Amino acid sequence: HEQIISKHSDTLSSFLLDIDSRFNQFFSPSQYAQFNMFNYFFFNNTTAEDRLRSFLRGGGKETPSVSDTLIILDPPFGGRIDYLAETIRKIQIVMTGTQTNDESRQFPPIIMFFPYFNEHWIQRHFDDELKITDYIVHYLNHSKFKKKISTNTDKRDTSTVRVFTNLDRSKIDLTCLNTESQQNYRFCELCNRYI
Repeated sequence: HEQIISKHSDTLSSFLLDIDSRFNQFFSPSQYAQFNMFNYFFFNNTTAEDRLRSFLRGGGKETPSVSDTLIILDPPFGGRIDYLAETIRKIQIVMTGTQTNDESRQFPPIIMFFPYFNEHWIQRHFDDELKITDYIVHYLNHSKFKKKISTNTDKRDTSTVRVFTNLDRSKIDLTCLNTESQQNYRFCELCNRYI
């Protein structure tokens, strides 16, 4: 969110939904709303939801299509995935302006960070639309999921966090993350994606 606002605001727009009220100090109400993603609850009554609705519908400009919007989720890993899926369906209703929750409709474009061992539950509650990528996610400020510096070259990264998405995985080029010393990613012709 910060990167989009500071470096890409001429081409992209971003709206942050987060439960942490400290973001009120840094972002205006047109950029942030305090929100609980597990029960679709806005802490600022309907005002915050109206601002999200305005953002998703182009803020008075031409209405963007659902495919022009990317939802990025980095939820607490102990949260219930079925509740997340239900919240995304509610956001989809806001995006499309429909009044009913059509569960047969595809989810909007999503990128979600979650441990790989939850793949079964993610596919189950997101109707098999979200697929795992092989990208190993590290967090700079997390003791368990940050990149380990090891002298043993055979030791793999220990982070269990991966990216789940309904975007075309064959177009997510992970080889750009390779370095001269570490060639971690390659394109697999059989899988038709980067592994």
